Amino acid sequence: YAHTSTQLFAVDPTSYAVTFVANFSGQTPLFGMTDIAIDLQGRMWGISFTGTYEINPVSGAVTPRGSWTIPAEYNSLTFLTDGRLLAGSGNTLHLVNLSSGALSTLATVPGGLVFAGDMVGLPDGRLYCLMAPTAMSANTSLVVYNPSTEQVEDTLPVGEGPMYGVGYAMGVLFGFTEGGTVWELDGSTGDATSVNSSGPAFWGAATNPTRWTE
Repeated sequence: YAHTSTQLFAVDPTSYAVTFVANFSGQTPLFGMTDIAIDLQGRMWGISFTGTYEINPVSGAVTPRGSWTIPAEYNSLTFLTDGRLLAGSGNTLHLVNLSSGALSTLATVPGGLVFAGDMVGLPDGRLYCLMAPTAMSANTSLVVYNPSTEQVEDTLPVGEGPMYGVGYAMGVLFGFTEGGTVWELDGSTGDATSVNSSGPAFWGAATNPTRWTE
């Protein structure tokens, strides 16, 4: 899946076709939906600068699960294989309480970069994060972070301008830009190859971890 600030899309990892699924509805998140994530049971969550939500992946209906009064740049969200939901803001990882939607600080990602967009947890236990010197910087890097050791293992310049969404399917990392381009990302070098340049203004993406091996 990938999304804009207001709409949900499905992305075929073989043909790279982008298909509209639904508008986010029920409560329009202030500033828009900045990222989504899917748990091991296929349940979809989302985050904005002001709250966390459960999302119906068929209808796009949004149910608030937590909120905060001071807007923060929560622009990254992913589930781990142990069922934990993590959110990123600045250079900090937060743990999301799945009952209340509340966030608590978990760890700081070293290296001097901040979340410029998404992150995705892969079967190797690492987080692959889109980070940059500032949140709006064009110098996006793919940062490989090991949450077990709390260490950055690699910082790989992408070289294709701002990139907000990252997903994973069939052994391939995919990046998504607000310019509507879908990229294949090399997880060992960061090199980006355009595979579809006719999409909407992507803000984020999500991988269903139950389909990692399919």
